[in-house]
Amino acid sequence: MTMSAGYRRLVYLTLLAALPAAFWGGIVRVTGSGLGCPDWPLCHGQFLPSLDVATLIEWTHRSLAIIAGLALAALAVWTLARYRSDRRALVFVGIAVVLYWLQAILGAITVLLELPDTWVTVHLANAELLLAVLTTYAVVVRWPTSGPGLAKPTAFTWLALTAAIGTFVLLLSGAYVRGDGATAACSTWPLCNDGIPFTGAAAVHMAHRYIAALVGIVVAYAAAGGWARRREIPGLGIAAILTAVLFVLQVAIGALNPLTGFSPWPLGAHPAVATALWCSVVALAVLAWRPVRAEATTTLKDIVALTKPAIMSLLLVTALGGMFLAAGGVPPFHLVIATMLGGAFASGGASALNHYFDRDLDERMRRTSRRPLPGHRVSGRVAIAVGLILNVLAFALLWSVANLLAALLALSGTLVYIFVYTLWLKRTTVQNIVIGGAAGAIPPLVGWAAVANNVDLHPLPVRDRFLLDPRALLGPRAAHQG
Repeated sequence: MTMSAGYRRLVYLTLLAALPAAFWGGIVRVTGSGLGCPDWPLCHGQFLPSLDVATLIEWTHRSLAIIAGLALAALAVWTLARYRSDRRALVFVGIAVVLYWLQAILGAITVLLELPDTWVTVHLANAELLLAVLTTYAVVVRWPTSGPGLAKPTAFTWLALTAAIGTFVLLLSGAYVRGDGATAACSTWPLCNDGIPFTGAAAVHMAHRYIAALVGIVVAYAAAGGWARRREIPGLGIAAILTAVLFVLQVAIGALNPLTGFSPWPLGAHPAVATALWCSVVALAVLAWRPVRAEATTTLKDIVALTKPAIMSLLLVTALGGMFLAAGGVPPFHLVIATMLGGAFASGGASALNHYFDRDLDERMRRTSRRPLPGHRVSGRVAIAVGLILNVLAFALLWSVANLLAALLALSGTLVYIFVYTLWLKRTTVQNIVIGGAAGAIPPLVGWAAVANNVDLHPLPVRDRFLLDPRALLGPRAAHQG
């Protein structure tokens, strides 16, 4: 179901309302203001108590949480009123509502038990899960798909999911460092007190840095993969850039904590940026599992199809025949391999370029309309790149192993096929195949030249006999009987 613009804006607003509450929760933690309001749901028995610093910090956190709850309540009402038939909307909003009320209960338990480390960590974990659900829903409504919700998993989708899980573990490890009182245990960076501790609070603090390093590698690869696939999935490029920037910022702030003597602002910014990074990585992971645009689903099969393997095999047979005739027997094995590979590269490269220049004609014919380019599975730039790279490889291989003449003949075959047959004859005359067939007659010359390093009159009639009357291979009598 298509969501209205107003509903989508409310989804974004709910996420934006929940983020400050989570950010401020980190400030509550690092400033030790969790008991600024020692009771719940009121604060010192009042809705608006005397505002000393600790009370003000905790009261602000609860107020931000109430604002987020009101936004979520409005979203739930709108969903039930307008989109109750959309199972996806009901699931996302329903889970968010459950997590919100669970967050409120955990907050009450945390305060009433006077901030035990275990409950504080659970409270944090639930808040991050709530943000993950809201982030996921925001991504879904911002970049909807008409097909299935999840694509077939690839290495990149699993990498993005691993990055999200790793970031969540990193968040919890940071909470453990704070709960264990190990925040200021390391006064230098990147080493701990200019060394590597193995016991005590310093080891706990250093373990968090080790986890950050491992997760950072995964996040970096995921962000790079997202950027490389930005044209395949809408929104992936934005998520990749944001993830990379936030992770670098998080590392920098983490380093500034010991380098500034644990000043209040890096202490408060560190958990806030960690939460923003978590939301960004979640968005990256969600987008990684979205279906790829149809025009971007390039596969190895499509790349191979660009080279027209069936035509290539016929051309290689004629090239091999030219080699045997030039050698008067079996040609050197290394020369056969190099010529066959070089011929395959040249033929495949010419075919890939032909796909590009014929893409408009191919769209008009039923037989060719599902080729990679008219089917929008391969971009024109990819076809050109494949064509040029294969021709360069063909020229280099034939020149280095065979000789320059064979390399030039292979290149001339591509030039005739593209400029004479594809761009000129095919668009001007019905005789295009008759005249343009000259390009297909070049492989026997390449095979001959690879062995003999010349082109005299001998391979020319041989080529005609192969192409026009293959029975000539069986001898004069068989040809005469035909």
